[in-house]
Amino acid sequence: MTFTPSLLKTRKDLIKALESKGLPASIPRLNYFEEIRVIKFPKYGLKRGMNGFDRLYTEAEIERAVKSVGEYVGNKKQFGNPKKD
Repeated sequence: MTFTPSLLKTRKDLIKALESKGLPASIPRLNYFEEIRVIKFPKYGLKRGMNGFDRLYTEAEIERAVKSVGEYVGNKKQFGNPKKD
């Protein structure tokens, strides 16, 4: 198996992707989604200090996370505001 480098993105990029779709996108909300396994913990990360860990996502992981959060929010009516036409 060979290593194929890919462009890794941060949580800010994940937040921008979620906000562009009108989905909940705060750090505490992302932690909650990881806790209940709506969003999978990313494959890559960067250790920073004693307790710090920066999550690094691939483009595919961001797309999967946006899709998963969209499905979860669609099934749970407590998230977001109803669209007014």
